[in-house]
Amino acid sequence: MSDELSLPLAEIARSLGDGKLAEQAIANHERFGATLMAYSQWTPEHARKCADAAFAVGSRAGSLQGIPTSIKDLYAVAGFPTYAGSPRRLPPKFEVEGPVVANLRRHLATVMGKTHMVEFAFGGTGQNAH
Repeated sequence: MSDELSLPLAEIARSLGDGKLAEQAIANHERFGATLMAYSQWTPEHARKCADAAFAVGSRAGSLQGIPTSIKDLYAVAGFPTYAGSPRRLPPKFEVEGPVVANLRRHLATVMGKTHMVEFAFGGTGQNAH
């Protein structure tokens, strides 16, 4: 991991300006993703679009601007189906973004994808047969 990634979040955000942190996160996923299997939906193309949009505004939107962010599959994110760890997609009424994701978007965080989870967040072992 580079020294840049060990800095406090606010310093990382101040040093951004070209979306390179998203590219570093994508490269790390390409190196370790198959081993870690953290994502149920991994979309580097979407992440690049988010990073580009975060800096196209030409102003600072807060400390999350351009920061690679992963969303648990329990939460709805526009453009991503929601499964909540189950094998079947949830009905559309459960795919409306809530305040947490809306706030991340408002602050121009870079959405990298959606992460795996225990089915319907019911369980303490972290295991999911699906």
